[in-house]
Amino acid sequence: MCLLLASKYDELDDHIPMVRDFQKLSRYLFTHKECLIEEEAILTGLNWSLMSITSMHFLQSLLGMGVVFEDDRQGSKLSQIDEHSLMQVRKFSEFFIDFCAKHWAFQSYRPSVLAVSAIVCARLVNKIYPLWNNKLSELTNYKFVKDGIKSCFEKIFSLYDQNFKI
Repeated sequence: MCLLLASKYDELDDHIPMVRDFQKLSRYLFTHKECLIEEEAILTGLNWSLMSITSMHFLQSLLGMGVVFEDDRQGSKLSQIDEHSLMQVRKFSEFFIDFCAKHWAFQSYRPSVLAVSAIVCARLVNKIYPLWNNKLSELTNYKFVKDGIKSCFEKIFSLYDQNFKI
């Protein structure tokens, strides 16, 4: 039933499977009416609250506003940042969010802190300096040390380093 609810919530109307499709998959273990009763029980148990803001939501929002700035530099020669590097920052930011989702140690962090920390990790991997600046503070309303970005970033990158031996 949860799969049916998820598809109703997240799919376009013409892609939502029918109850009979789930009945067929389950070899008709439940009737249509039982399905509706169970759906209602699940929704009641969730207090009809289906939306949860995740770190990926925060990340997509921040990436859309831009997390690399004109005065940022890349590499040891501190050259300007090209389009490929911007794509790499996006790719690695998303990678770090997925990486955190697979490790229980990050469940205690607020989703917004994880998103910002993933961006800092992506900037480090792509050698974009400085890793943190006033523009990131203004964009996120976070301070690097005071709001826990530094400790979360260090935890993510340490675990990343252990898993991928950089």
